[in-house]
Amino acid sequence: MEFRVEDFPEEQGGFQLRLQIALLINAKNIMAVSERPERFQKYIEERRRKIREIVQSDGNFVVYYGGREIYRSCD
Repeated sequence: MEFRVEDFPEEQGGFQLRLQIALLINAKNIMAVSERPERFQKYIEERRRKIREIVQSDGNFVVYYGGREIYRSCD
């Protein structure tokens, strides 16, 4: 399934979707260089849960913004 950030109302979902994806990417980047990467796992799972909640999907999906893929749920 595919979602476009532009299809979500900005005040309700578009901003929150972009924010949660950005937070997830940042957490993964920090985890990659952290001495204790396990500390980030719960936070990353929470971001994934919030993204799924926003798009209302339990299956695999891809999120696009400006025609570019910014998130893939099966990562």
